[in-house]
Amino acid sequence: MGKKRSSNFSKMRTTQKLLHTMGRKGYSCMAHDLKRKNLNIKGLRTRVWTHGHLRKDGKPINEAVAETLRKIEDCAESISDTPAENSIRDDATARILGPERRGRVRGLGLGVTPSKVDGNVQSSEKVRELESKLQTQSVRMEALEEKVEALLKLSQSQQGSGMEGGITPVENAKCQLLHWYMFEEEEIVGEGKIASIDPSAKVHHMPLGRDCWKVWVEEVYMSQLPLYRPTDEFQVLSEAMRSTVAWPKSCVRLI
Repeated sequence: MGKKRSSNFSKMRTTQKLLHTMGRKGYSCMAHDLKRKNLNIKGLRTRVWTHGHLRKDGKPINEAVAETLRKIEDCAESISDTPAENSIRDDATARILGPERRGRVRGLGLGVTPSKVDGNVQSSEKVRELESKLQTQSVRMEALEEKVEALLKLSQSQQGSGMEGGITPVENAKCQLLHWYMFEEEEIVGEGKIASIDPSAKVHHMPLGRDCWKVWVEEVYMSQLPLYRPTDEFQVLSEAMRSTVAWPKSCVRLI
């Protein structure tokens, strides 16, 4: 009985054209080796089947294998970076070698079924999608942290805490005056120098308070802009040229 079965298998092998070169290693071990070398390998089954039909010198075992490998390679290039690349029902191996036997998956070893492979592929794609989202969020967080750090430095400067923290004082620094009641965009309405950031300092006999800085106006770009604190003498920005005004510190930009 054993001799008869061996004889039958020998006859079957003589009719086969696409002979593999793996010996006893098997597709499963070869797939493991390829994944160990490259965790993000694409088109795994096609890679495994290709490697399993090459000699140690990288040449096909016969002309039939060579022709099939050329077709698989051309097909693999045409579907690269598409969902079909990792689909056992539509990858290059399936398109060239035809449908699988029921419940079998060509090129991935014994015990592998279509349902198991589809589940693993979907899981891997989900992991890659989550990793991509995580990386995007990480980049956004870094950008947000940089903005927060810049705002904190600006806040410390505006509060006049620079002397204690080793930051250059803002008094006498050149600055830009921003439009104080339009917040859609930062429109520059004038330029000058910081005269004082002391809340008790006075502008036209009125203390600055916590929300304003005293600014010496040197340039005016919006002449009819009403002053933040108009007086009997000055009503619009152009009238305060070469004089001091109280301007909201949130609308003063150091330059």
